[in-house]
Amino acid sequence: MLMTVNPKLRQLASRCGGTFSREDALQSGYTPSQIRERLRAGRWTAVRRGFYAAKPEWADKPPWERSVIAHKLAVHATSRALAGSGVVISHQSAAILHGLTGWGLDLGHVHVTRRDKSRGRLLGGTRHHVGELFRGDVTEVGGVAVTAIARAIVETACFAPYEAAVALCDDALHRSLVTKADLHTTLDRVLGWPGTGRASAVVEFADGLSESVGESRLRVLMDNHGLPTPELQTRFGTGPDVAARVDFFFREYDVVVEFDGLIKYRGDTLASVVREKAREDRLRALGVLVIRVTWDDLQHPELLIRRIREAFARSSSAKKVLSH
Repeated sequence: MLMTVNPKLRQLASRCGGTFSREDALQSGYTPSQIRERLRAGRWTAVRRGFYAAKPEWADKPPWERSVIAHKLAVHATSRALAGSGVVISHQSAAILHGLTGWGLDLGHVHVTRRDKSRGRLLGGTRHHVGELFRGDVTEVGGVAVTAIARAIVETACFAPYEAAVALCDDALHRSLVTKADLHTTLDRVLGWPGTGRASAVVEFADGLSESVGESRLRVLMDNHGLPTPELQTRFGTGPDVAARVDFFFREYDVVVEFDGLIKYRGDTLASVVREKAREDRLRALGVLVIRVTWDDLQHPELLIRRIREAFARSSSAKKVLSH
């Protein structure tokens, strides 16, 4: 990504999250006309007024991952632009710098929290928030002052869509970057702030056993439609005889629901497909029904929920037959 700048500017940008200012470019030997030419040609991209980055290499990335990359660049540029003002990168912007998922989050603006008690506002693509920062609420990532992970999750969950906030919280819990106790402590500190009821619901529902955004979304979907609460990451068999570890197991119905993000099939070989089929055959031999869910299925929730309920019904009917 930084190969479209000269070595001197490359060094400067590498220390600033891949971004550089107009002044950096001028001091690295570029002329104003060369800067304009590179921007017109698309070799450089404007991150915010007076700050640039080499064009990101994201041709193989899904749209939401591209948004995360662009937002991270904007956050680094904003941090430099507002240096000395006492602001702290916060909300989803802090979550992104901490490396958490950005799926479903509004990344159209960089979010900061002011320490000078000034009023909140939107200025130059930056959303300024006002809120008390408590001890332990601020840390650093790559030299940038940001709200700590628990604070970033809670303040994001106050305003973000529920599904996206659950995915964010699940991600941090799954990677052991935060604990439920940390999140509850932060919630207690900000109790009464706008959106804390929503954030409390997110924290209550979040589960670190969800291993991907897809699993988090599916879990929210099933809960919204009133399905019973499944067991997560259940193992079938023990020791060398483990048949499989499954995403969701509805024990009452002997139904397994697996989220298949298809990522594991990139550059797929016949052998991997055969292994997956053998895994499902072992599960079915144990008497369970297996329902596979893809990203596309999540776009048709009513049809998906009907499939799962039909699996419940088939399993119940089979049990009745076997009991007679």
